[in-house]
Amino acid sequence: VWLDSGTRREYCGHLDLISARPSKALIAQTPWQIELTDNGQTRRLDRSQADLWLEQQIHPNESEMLAVDLPFNGGLIGYIGYEWQNPSYKIPIKHHFRTPLVNLGLYDWAIIVDHDKCQAYCLITAHVSSLLLADILSTLKDHDPAYCVDSAEFTCGAFSPTTAKQQYL
Repeated sequence: VWLDSGTRREYCGHLDLISARPSKALIAQTPWQIELTDNGQTRRLDRSQADLWLEQQIHPNESEMLAVDLPFNGGLIGYIGYEWQNPSYKIPIKHHFRTPLVNLGLYDWAIIVDHDKCQAYCLITAHVSSLLLADILSTLKDHDPAYCVDSAEFTCGAFSPTTAKQQYL
């Protein structure tokens, strides 16, 4: 994941965050097709199990909190689509995108860049396995700047809404 605050700091935030390889991931194609991957093992969850798992991740035990003054101390990154709650309100689901309805990862490490302070932090929680930690540190140490992509190469097609304005209103 890469959470980029933007390049024009006067209009955007001042923090960027990069992480990878979540230790756990909750992915739901629909509210009835939910999978939790935990260290490579995947199992199906029902809606109540998924909600319970999310609640546990959103409100961790005090002993798991880090005493670090950063905007991210490890935890969930991802998204929950609008239609995730539709069954609770008996609203039909019309999700027709190729992306999952819910895609959340539990990240135990991150690189956080504070542009205002001109500082970067490598946050690593106690939950990171020694194997993953060694791989992360090796990757960071061996990074070759030649692999960086020039931002001028990025292009994006024209925006095209999937819902008509009148229908949205």
